[in-house]
Amino acid sequence: MLNSATNIILWNANGLPQHKHELHNFLIQNNIHVAYITETHLTKTLKLKLPGYSAIIIATNLVHNLHSINPQTNLQAVSIQISLNHVPLTLASVYCSPNKKIITQDFAQLFISLGNNFIAGGDFNSKHPVWGCRSTSPRGGDFNSKHPVWGCRSTSPRGKILHKTITDHNWSHLVPTGPTYWPTHINRHPDILDFFIYSLPSNLPLAISNIMDLSSDHTPVKLVIDGVTNQIPIRSFLISSPINWTHYKKYLSDNTKLGIPLKTAIDIEQASVTFVEMIQSAAKLSSRPCNNYSTTSKTILDKYPLPGHINVLIRQKRKARVKWKITGYSNDKRIFNNLNNKLKRQLRNHKNQFYDNYISNLNPTNGALWNATKKILRHIEPTPPIRRPDNSKITEDVEKSNVFAEHLATVFKPNTIQTNPQHSARVFEFLDSPLPVSMSAKPTTPNEVFFYIKHLKTSKAPGHDLITTPLLKQLPPKPIILLSYKFNSILRFSYMTSIWKHAQITKLYPISNLALNLNTPQSTNCIESFIISH
Repeated sequence: MLNSATNIILWNANGLPQHKHELHNFLIQNNIHVAYITETHLTKTLKLKLPGYSAIIIATNLVHNLHSINPQTNLQAVSIQISLNHVPLTLASVYCSPNKKIITQDFAQLFISLGNNFIAGGDFNSKHPVWGCRSTSPRGGDFNSKHPVWGCRSTSPRGKILHKTITDHNWSHLVPTGPTYWPTHINRHPDILDFFIYSLPSNLPLAISNIMDLSSDHTPVKLVIDGVTNQIPIRSFLISSPINWTHYKKYLSDNTKLGIPLKTAIDIEQASVTFVEMIQSAAKLSSRPCNNYSTTSKTILDKYPLPGHINVLIRQKRKARVKWKITGYSNDKRIFNNLNNKLKRQLRNHKNQFYDNYISNLNPTNGALWNATKKILRHIEPTPPIRRPDNSKITEDVEKSNVFAEHLATVFKPNTIQTNPQHSARVFEFLDSPLPVSMSAKPTTPNEVFFYIKHLKTSKAPGHDLITTPLLKQLPPKPIILLSYKFNSILRFSYMTSIWKHAQITKLYPISNLALNLNTPQSTNCIESFIISH
């Protein structure tokens, strides 16, 4: 699946855990795919879970890989790699502490390690008039650097260093039109500390803007990239709403033809495809249009709705913040703080109430309580990356497949053993001998087919055709009769149709390893799914 535009935000949170609910709502409201968050104050033992997102923070439906960068002691950075217009692009979130000494080589080493195409954003703590700062102090982005080149009134040492690094390597900077840092001290002025440094093709449109949302002394910066990115394929569903079973059964009864020929393998194959397509059409026509889940703004808002009074508070807080930024009056700031604290309380209460309703509506008889328990206790281990012999990561699907193919061809080889010629001759003689005559398989009946369908588990997951157990259990008599005809033809010709015979090979990773070493013993799981087993 492709996404036509990618939305990125840059925000200095100054402590992320206390802004969790506010940030999650912001990401949903603005349809954010990637969020650069600096000053998170997170630790190794403190987990942050946002439904639909994972840290850097990345939308879970966006295809990405963790990108390795050269370790830095004077700055903090994390990066991922995505595909933009089918070209690899590295996205990096950077934070430069104002208390650390950073030299030109530190910035150059960081940006060079990101590759030819990258977008690095963060709190550079660097000031330079080029990116809009009022004064020039030690950094730019919250790269904690100031320099007149990015719009500062004066230039700081770190701003000069960052600007020189960008100029020497022909990189570009992208800054918002307004300040991103709003100090609480009355003697300090708002400034631009959060911005982007990038190296991209010149024909790629970019749009940047300030957003007066979220609670911190920094306001978010939104970057929109007009390029196509890859998304993880969405799980498909044949139906997503209640079905009119009367219409479903009538459609199947009217369109089922019992007089079709089933005398050759081609006839069986065509009849099976037609039968599956008929059930799929009946299900679609008997229900409302299917809206598959995707991380668009409307769909996620439907999944995580906010009550009206919270939406009103969000608008009031946004207006109050804009007014305070314009006037700077202490009374306007007090009004903004009151609305901000009230919004946080309301979001926290709404979250708790939502969870209480979810728990109270769990039914122990239909498996919902067990599924909720399993979801809470489930610990998902990250899939280790596949590496080349030189320890570099493999990100391309074709190269991964080739590496696995070479590994499996090396591992699964016939045993080199010395055989007895006389014994081998007896084995081949037995294998080449004709099979003994056996009785033909007993034909199945419509009642037998109905019996097995009736005893299928309702919660059983559908196959590739997306036909669920309830759809099979609601089949009228005529399609069941046709199904028994097909099964008897399959048994008579000893031919299994391709639409009902699929296999999937899944590599089982050694999760305990940090990275997949192909020399480690592996196991292969071959899963075959058959419609007919009797």
